[in-house]
Amino acid sequence: MSEGTKFSIVVVAYECAGPLATLIDSMNVHLGSDVELIVVDNASTDHPERVAQTWKGPGAYLRLGSNHGFGAGVNTGVLAATGETIVILNPDTKLIDGSLAQLARVASDERTLAGPRVLHPDGTPQASASGSPVGIWPWLRAALPAGAAPRALVARLHPSRLSAPTEVSWLTGSCIAAPRDVLRGLGPFDPSIHMYGEDLDLGIRAGQAGVRMVHRPDVCVVIHYGKASSSGVYSDLGRAQAALNGRSVLRRAYGPRREWLAWMAERTSLAIRVRTKSILERDSDWERLVAAGLRDARPVPVLREFPVRPPEPPAPLAVTRLNQAGGQANEPS
Repeated sequence: MSEGTKFSIVVVAYECAGPLATLIDSMNVHLGSDVELIVVDNASTDHPERVAQTWKGPGAYLRLGSNHGFGAGVNTGVLAATGETIVILNPDTKLIDGSLAQLARVASDERTLAGPRVLHPDGTPQASASGSPVGIWPWLRAALPAGAAPRALVARLHPSRLSAPTEVSWLTGSCIAAPRDVLRGLGPFDPSIHMYGEDLDLGIRAGQAGVRMVHRPDVCVVIHYGKASSSGVYSDLGRAQAALNGRSVLRRAYGPRREWLAWMAERTSLAIRVRTKSILERDSDWERLVAAGLRDARPVPVLREFPVRPPEPPAPLAVTRLNQAGGQANEPS
């Protein structure tokens, strides 16, 4: 990315105007006004357009006619973005400094999909990157938690815990930077996956296409609150749907046997974590919720093969330009 070249941020919103306002407030503090913001609204009722208009720089608010899902919404935003580098950012994230611009620059210069260190609001690291989801690796992750894994294996098992750049197989969709043409060539997301698992699928297809995914905690850090949209849609915060989608993605990529073994490894990992926390008298409600979702993740839905030429994303019903000279302009799509 050449000096001074802007990048675009794509945010998909669904019933999360409050978290979106927090994100844009942090962007207004930490980013320059030459960054483009594209907000794609999956037919929300809480008026995210008003929030999008608080961004100090250029951009657009795109309203879709119905809830097409996260992946399809991102695809619409990527198509509309004008920056040569794009950052896909969840509406329930928050910037704590200006390092997102450095992440965009790294992704552009190295032509990779790049992800930051992602923190919980309390400052502890989130599992935002991972090694291979199949084979021996998920079993080793189950047997060797981050604190017990040998240093030589941490990059393969728990790369989110490292401070150095690490090539990975998966990056959380809450924040991914990449050149626009690379994302467009990948899709980026499979629109048939409505919510959850899109980022796992993207990582697999990127690897098959020879596109590197790199975790860059040395370059950028963001906070991710989580559950902004899922809390209003799923009684279990989407854990069963996430497990089903993950199984579908792995089965399409690796076949039923390797997928089943990976599923059993993940269930084993959760059982160990629940048991350990019970012994230590620590809260394990989240682990129990995830474990229940994994247990109930059957039968596995069949995903069609992703087409060689990515499908066109849904067209917005209307577009509102942000911070144009002369004010906002509403346009039919």
